[in-house]
Amino acid sequence: MGHISRNAPCPCGSGKKYKKCCLPKDEENLRPPKTRHDYCLEVAESLRTKIIKFMEKGGHDRHIGDALEMFWQTLDPDLAPPEKMDNYDYLNFIDWFIHDYPIPDFDLPLIELYLESEPLLPAEEMQVLRDWQDAPLSVYQIRTVSPGEGFWAEDIFSGAEIFISDVRLSHQARKWGLITTRVTKVLDEWQCSGAARLEPPTAKEDILDFVKEGFRLIKKLEPHLELKDFLRVAGVALHQRFLTNQVQ
Repeated sequence: MGHISRNAPCPCGSGKKYKKCCLPKDEENLRPPKTRHDYCLEVAESLRTKIIKFMEKGGHDRHIGDALEMFWQTLDPDLAPPEKMDNYDYLNFIDWFIHDYPIPDFDLPLIELYLESEPLLPAEEMQVLRDWQDAPLSVYQIRTVSPGEGFWAEDIFSGAEIFISDVRLSHQARKWGLITTRVTKVLDEWQCSGAARLEPPTAKEDILDFVKEGFRLIKKLEPHLELKDFLRVAGVALHQRFLTNQVQ
């Protein structure tokens, strides 16, 4: 069938205009079938929307200004951060605010407060919410790329290797490249939360030294602290490292 104008009579013979009759059904038939990955993305987005609503309803968004002041700074007190945030910066800030920033008076991040509120969620979203309780920011080295699907990557601190499902990043990722992101489990796959930062393989030793030195100093005060817990508390420094490199 050739192209049919939206305002033309519907070819089904109903007498209605095509746009008021069979066009929606025809457009739906032309859409590619929804994949399992698409479904997982929808579950994650639905949960994030509910977390944001919880934040607003509880008045926790009043702390965004103070949190942003902590987030948006370089590692050098004498070095000003960039004047403006881009969309990637904002996505990473909101992700950090949800997962890591300790809400005043509670000393817990929003993600934990939401779980403690015992929200009424579909079973799948509740499972995802529980899985998100332990998802620190980290750095991964890309091992194998599957364009259009995702890539295998190794956590440079723990050595754990996982397949990260991300169609967009699968077209940008390069073998041995580094990616700083929060990897979250969504049902049966792993996804990037926030906006991932890509760096060349040559940055690996610098990142390892940076994190290990910070961890070594903190261990003097808290000997029983584990690296993953340190990354949750001090993961903001990885963002600040990017800001520092931007303006130096």
